[in-house]
Amino acid sequence: MASNNIYHGQAAFEPSLDVKPHSFDAKPFDEDYDVEIKVTHCGVCGSDLHTLTGGWGEITYPMVVGHEIIGHVVRIGSKVDSTKYAIGTRVGVGAQCGSCLDCKQCDRQREQLCSKSIGTYNGKTKEGYTTQGGYADYYRCHANFAVPIPDELPSEIAAPMMCAGVTTYSPLKTHGAGPGKKVGVLGVGGLGHLGIQWAVALGAEVTAVSSSNRKEKECKEVLGAHHFLNYNDAEAAAAAAQSLDILLCTSYGDDTNWGALFNLVATEGKFVLVGLPEKPISFHAFTVVPRQIAFVGSLIGSPAQIEEMLAFAVEKKVRSIVQVMPMVEAAAALQKVHNGEARFRICTSMASNNIYHGQAAFEPSLDVKPHSFDAKPFDEEYDIEIKVTHCGICGSDLHTITGGWGEITYPMVVGHEIIGHVVRIGSKVDSTKYAIGTRVGVGAQCGSCLDCKQCHRQREQLCDGCIFTYDSETTGGYITQGGYADYYRCHANFVVPIPEGLASEVAAPMMCAGVTTYAPLKQHGAGPGVKVGVLGIGGLGHLGIQWAVALGAEVTALSHNNNKEQLCKDLLGAHHFLNYKDPGAATAARQEFDILLCTSYGDDTDWGELFDLVATEGKFILVGLPEKKMAFQASKVVGRQIMFVGSLIGSPAQIEEMLAFAVEKNVRSIVQVMPMAEAATALHIVRNGQARFRIVLEN
Repeated sequence: MASNNIYHGQAAFEPSLDVKPHSFDAKPFDEDYDVEIKVTHCGVCGSDLHTLTGGWGEITYPMVVGHEIIGHVVRIGSKVDSTKYAIGTRVGVGAQCGSCLDCKQCDRQREQLCSKSIGTYNGKTKEGYTTQGGYADYYRCHANFAVPIPDELPSEIAAPMMCAGVTTYSPLKTHGAGPGKKVGVLGVGGLGHLGIQWAVALGAEVTAVSSSNRKEKECKEVLGAHHFLNYNDAEAAAAAAQSLDILLCTSYGDDTNWGALFNLVATEGKFVLVGLPEKPISFHAFTVVPRQIAFVGSLIGSPAQIEEMLAFAVEKKVRSIVQVMPMVEAAAALQKVHNGEARFRICTSMASNNIYHGQAAFEPSLDVKPHSFDAKPFDEEYDIEIKVTHCGICGSDLHTITGGWGEITYPMVVGHEIIGHVVRIGSKVDSTKYAIGTRVGVGAQCGSCLDCKQCHRQREQLCDGCIFTYDSETTGGYITQGGYADYYRCHANFVVPIPEGLASEVAAPMMCAGVTTYAPLKQHGAGPGVKVGVLGIGGLGHLGIQWAVALGAEVTALSHNNNKEQLCKDLLGAHHFLNYKDPGAATAARQEFDILLCTSYGDDTDWGELFDLVATEGKFILVGLPEKKMAFQASKVVGRQIMFVGSLIGSPAQIEEMLAFAVEKNVRSIVQVMPMAEAATALHIVRNGQARFRIVLEN
């Protein structure tokens, strides 16, 4: 479904580190071999900076970078090992997301050397998709390039190992760093601090090499280096000449004196370069040839090497040293790295910072705008987190945003007809009913006390402690934000699985409009032998008519003009139509309806006129909340014992029952689908009466 293919990340739109929020098309999912990952962390690598600024050549903007990705599996292809990559498994992706998997290099598990290697970002798939990276909420790639993360490694520690870690581990292991070998690691930054630890853990005698003495103490006491060399100190450099069997070069500049570095390498030693300087490197051959020094390059590492490295990190207690920053602060993180202000490595985090992205009102206006906000704190026992794919627009959204129902706290994200997929559940949530990936919905309520009389009889919407899906305060003091966003969290009790027989855009309006009309009709006896009138033929009314027909009642659609008569009969199944503003027709219909369901009203509604249409001892059901007080003569109700009754949304159990009934009876919402990014336009369309029944926003 298209809505599952929109991701949200931090992108550069020009050669700059000033990345900004961006929604983009995901890589098409390979139904056989891909895994989809909900990203929780992504390290900031020097490669990100080189790429964004164009230092490594032309790129396609907008570009989302990031190739030190950690997250949880939420979807797998049919041929993927479901034991190794079970839903929920924590995995990582490094700098490579694809290769041919059929050449000599791939067959020997050196996929990074495949001539058809695909970079995790700014790569090109065989279908022509330009890959986007891990500064985003999700990532997709071939399962071969997703590596399970050992339980002993926290995600923020593991993230830098996906690139910086394997980039330094792989050449040290390949070229024999170990007991009896003298290894130098040049550069004590994001790569070097791991390179020093790997070399020490492999058993080598390790010298940390830097351009100043500033990090000497840290290199020895924190990273475990045996020696320290400031190579800009002429006397120290002379004393260290030809002393290193392996010199791992992780740092360089435009003015690097390569010959001076080669002089530190022992005869027949190895100088290993693990980076890609933006400008050509230049040196005299006599600094290498006469002593048979091997100048060798090393490119990242293969998935097998990453897996081996992670196990070695656990065994030897090698750890990345990181500063964690929110993903929404990616631009600031990139600038810190550029300015040399990072202490070894920065890792951006989505999981630990709980930042959601949506469309919010900042004042009493329908002109909602993009907004990043704090998610509701996740209840580790009972909550469910949902990746929102669709959210219907309800009249309640307009009343709330404009302040018609009272003062609200801005900025406010509305939306309570939410459909999406489960991506996380609490420890006490039913993992069968709410398995990761299950399609679910949330209506107008997200919480209640769950312990009162109303809650015990499954009428949670009537609980005094009812918490609404937006603009409501939780027991922890959080003001709920709604479904015009990328994610939503709430107690599992208020999350309802969606039957396979209902498309998501069709199911969305049922979460509020649907149950708001179904629940009172069912409760008050609409069925065979009962005459039901449904007043209003809009978002609620078009469903109310269908429910009443499906329940077996004799149904009349009521409107204030004749514009929708044919539609009500031919499309919605109404048996009759009444223009209640036509005096002759209204007179003929006096005391006609056993039940009159009122879904539409205005400031000038003549309530007495409507009560006249209700049969003696009949029921007038109001399912909305007019902004102004209602006024009518009590005699209109008392004299014929009419029951004037209100009905508030519906409970989770009623929603579940209604959805099954919709599938059975083929009741369907009639919707227009619009992108979530066009929420403001959609709200104005609804306000101007231009929507054909219901609009649903799609991520």
